[in-house]
Amino acid sequence: MAEQYEADSRKYRRIRNRLQTLIMVGSAATTTIAALDTGRQRPGRACP
Repeated sequence: MAEQYEADSRKYRRIRNRLQTLIMVGSAATTTIAALDTGRQRPGRACP
């Protein structure tokens, strides 16, 4: 019975770590894209 809990714990830890990595990579990519895009002016828009 304890072995099953340990196996489940490892399984869910791996899943959690993968999801957390995905979120961190997505966040870093979004931040990078936003930072690179701030210097550009879109056509048809005036700077305030």
